[in-house]
Amino acid sequence: TIDKAIKRTLENKFIEVKLEVIGPENSLMVIEAEVDNYNFFRNECRKILKKYVGFGFANEGRVMSAFEEKGVVRVRNLEGTATFDLNKAEEVAIEADAEEVRVNDEDDTILMFIGDQHSHTKVKAYIEANLADQYVIVENGVELLPFVKNESISEESFTNVVTAIDQIGELEGVSRIYTNV
Repeated sequence: TIDKAIKRTLENKFIEVKLEVIGPENSLMVIEAEVDNYNFFRNECRKILKKYVGFGFANEGRVMSAFEEKGVVRVRNLEGTATFDLNKAEEVAIEADAEEVRVNDEDDTILMFIGDQHSHTKVKAYIEANLADQYVIVENGVELLPFVKNESISEESFTNVVTAIDQIGELEGVSRIYTNV
């Protein structure tokens, strides 16, 4: 019941967890979660990963070394379309102190303003103050971005990675899953 869930939440001490996973064809995953039992959570992830060939947990730091922490502000234009003036967006990025701007890989209606891990608040404030008539902020925070995307992965392996991510994402406590595919 809801009362039991609330009571359990108040009584338990949650810990932040980052699990590093190496998948097929050098696909990489970092799973971030807040859980009350690390071993139980890791075993639940292992059950999902065992369904697919080529997944395994990595030693701490091995997968993380392939990612960098970046401040990211995701925006959408007011029409919600994939129509962006990238030259104008690059000017905004320079003025707002972002390092780069690019279209989101998963959703081409979203622009990503990317900077160092502390710049996202400044970029967000700049966009809200100067461009509220053009952009709507969708998301703002620090994320792990891969140094290199794995674009040579086979369709079968890609499907397995996406399916595993979807299933792990359904586990209680998972806040984010980063990947290089």
